Amino acid sequence: MTNAAPKINWLLAERSVFARRTKLLPSPWCDKHLQLGKGPAKKWRAIKSPAVAKAMDLIAQPSVRKATSAKGVQIGGTVGIGFGYLAWDAVRNGGDNALIALGDEKAANKLISGKLHPMLKHTKPLIDIGGKTDRATQITQMNLANGTIIYTGWARSINTLSSQDCRVVIKEEFSKWNESVGHGSNASAECDARADTYPDTCKIIELSTQGPKGGPLDQSLAEADVIYRYHVQCPHCDHRHEMGWENFTWPEDVPIGEIQREKLGGYACPDCGVVWNDHDRDLAVQAGDYVSSDPTITKPEHIGIIIPAWLSLYNSLSKIVVRWLRAQGNKTKLMAWHNLYAAESFEEDQGERMDWEILFARREPYGPTIPERACVLTCAVDVQDDRLEAEVVAWGKGEENWGIHYEVIWGSLTSVTPWQQLDEFLKRKFPHAIGVELPISCTCIDTGGHHTKQVYRFVKNKFHRRIYGIKGAKSHAAPLVSRPTTSNLGKIPLFNIGTGTAKEEITGRLKDNEQHGPGYCHFPMYYDEEYFKQLCAERCKRVWRSGAVVAIWEKVRARNEALDLRVYNEAALALLNPKYDKIMAALALRSEQGSEKTALELAAENAVATAVATDIKEQPPAPLQTLPGLPSVKKTGQAAQSKKRTRRAGGGFVSRR
Repeated sequence: MTNAAPKINWLLAERSVFARRTKLLPSPWCDKHLQLGKGPAKKWRAIKSPAVAKAMDLIAQPSVRKATSAKGVQIGGTVGIGFGYLAWDAVRNGGDNALIALGDEKAANKLISGKLHPMLKHTKPLIDIGGKTDRATQITQMNLANGTIIYTGWARSINTLSSQDCRVVIKEEFSKWNESVGHGSNASAECDARADTYPDTCKIIELSTQGPKGGPLDQSLAEADVIYRYHVQCPHCDHRHEMGWENFTWPEDVPIGEIQREKLGGYACPDCGVVWNDHDRDLAVQAGDYVSSDPTITKPEHIGIIIPAWLSLYNSLSKIVVRWLRAQGNKTKLMAWHNLYAAESFEEDQGERMDWEILFARREPYGPTIPERACVLTCAVDVQDDRLEAEVVAWGKGEENWGIHYEVIWGSLTSVTPWQQLDEFLKRKFPHAIGVELPISCTCIDTGGHHTKQVYRFVKNKFHRRIYGIKGAKSHAAPLVSRPTTSNLGKIPLFNIGTGTAKEEITGRLKDNEQHGPGYCHFPMYYDEEYFKQLCAERCKRVWRSGAVVAIWEKVRARNEALDLRVYNEAALALLNPKYDKIMAALALRSEQGSEKTALELAAENAVATAVATDIKEQPPAPLQTLPGLPSVKKTGQAAQSKKRTRRAGGGFVSRR
């Protein structure tokens, strides 16, 4: 009787140690096994994402410890490069931990439940090593039976990034993260530290669309040993080259909508000149491969991979062309196009800051009489430590504007004298070219800087004169004027002003080179050099904040009072919202009849409507509030029955029942 060897029931984890490792690289393995959901339609195919498939194989090089990819939109980078590589590695090298890091918890929940869970559930090799996961931890921790634990963390929670050592770290959209996580740590560096335990075998994969020049993605790419760029092969002449935007073509005399609808966008081969359609592009990409920036480095540790959107078979050439055409004239959209489609950083041109000498040379010989085309005056007041600075601006049809008067009131602002002088100045009337006088119709005074209590005291009882307290809004994208609030120490109606919005509007006006017309800024001869230097004292930068492009204004010189005053005048105009045609008609009538009433009073009698710029669109505009010296309007009907009323900026009331 032969003694048979006892049968050993190996555990799954023990089997994985002795099992023969797959020899397939990530892309052919994923092409064979990777399933992103249920059914054939969810099968991942390398032929549909050639650039992504070959990027996975670059990351799998034994020498590579870190890979940074600048990717365009709709290339499948997160699923292919990130999750595809993770699935291959979990099956091939089971037993080590992995970390998937995202920007915030909401993004993590969406990506894990929508992408990773279906992949774990429907990819057969992962099903074989799948383990039971507690529902309470299935987002932040997924345990596989071969010993692999997949953790999920997000940049805004330091605990989710620093809990465990991980050999594989995937950082999704890392350049858009909020870098200020707990204790001043850098979220991206926290993720990298998780892999320090595995100095010779770790894989840190950074995936992100681009941002402003010099951002986190640019910095990481600059540290790479080599940069891989994809070279396509022309299906007509076999010429290999890197696709570039300069070779895209489209008919110039065709409407933008027709270009996308009729698929008129194309790409011209730089060698043979044949214009590709989408099918030609697909063939060229499928026949292409990556080329290293330095072929002499055969064992790079840190690699960079550039994948623009036009390498994706899911992006048509026509769509990319149309996105470019629609971005022209809009710097925010243009920046987004460079980041999302060309996969390149974009540096805002410095044209956002005007040359003060150009504006100084634009001065005109007018004043002190108000020009004939102007009909409304606004005033802005800036409060400094030892003075009040004010500028009166005249406005005409199309918001064409003229600087009329610049006043500086010196003195201790803790005393009443400067404020009395300001009050008298705001009562002043200015002569008009047609022989009438115009009062200041609306005034905005900054409360956010010096002597806030004194400003509150000054404006408290002057709302009926349209003398308003304002404060700069905290949000970079705030509207020009928001509804007033009384939640302040002075209990005054205080308007929040979108200073960034106003500065972009002013910059656009100053760039207008047409000497007459809508939006053009006129300046009198007596405005000196210092005024224009202050007007050009800031420049605009486009940066990523919390995953969005925002405009940040930074000073290039210390004094910027003239620019601030123009911002406040923009706010005053928005609050007043004048009807220029009716006011001009009232001016002409007064000039002919010699009426003693001001033009704005005549306009009020003709029911000129004004409204705060932020009023609800469905809300009908209220009539202009009666100015000082005019009899109050008797309210009848429903208006008389209203018990609670909120005054509307610029006049009138909004009923609150």
